[in-house]
Amino acid sequence: MQVNVHGPADVRLDSVEGPDPGPRDAVVRVASCGICGSDVGYVKIGGVAGPTDSPMPIGHELSGVVEFAGAEVRGVRSGDRVVVNPLGAENQIGNGGGEGGFTPRLLVRNAAEGRSLVPIPDGIPFEAAALAEPLGVGMQAVNRGRAQPGEKAVVFGAGPIGLAAIA
Repeated sequence: MQVNVHGPADVRLDSVEGPDPGPRDAVVRVASCGICGSDVGYVKIGGVAGPTDSPMPIGHELSGVVEFAGAEVRGVRSGDRVVVNPLGAENQIGNGGGEGGFTPRLLVRNAAEGRSLVPIPDGIPFEAAALAEPLGVGMQAVNRGRAQPGEKAVVFGAGPIGLAAIA
């Protein structure tokens, strides 16, 4: 099963084939996936840049457990609790690529610790870990802004990304 955008305001839960991983890929059993403002926008317009010819999977704020790690995957193994970097290692998970996080089992191509998969401690709930992606976006904005002590800054938005930027 996979949540896909089929056109403007047309979202469906579709039956899809299970992941077919190669030696450099991993399969993550998704435990939690957040709904991002981007997902809402994709639904509204029918895809990343508007309607597409084929269904577009959504969902890119996710955590889960590695169910399978190919022979060439380094740094993660079956049973590891992880968050997924949706754009790491040439993936486009939930952002116009072939995979999305609203599925029971997610294929992560070119899987590697620190690039596409990041281990999470046992004490962190999957729901909290799924916030790593939007929190990372807020942190990236702060780092790129290079604000210095005494300078003024304005953050527009009070969602997870905006709140992460001011934290």
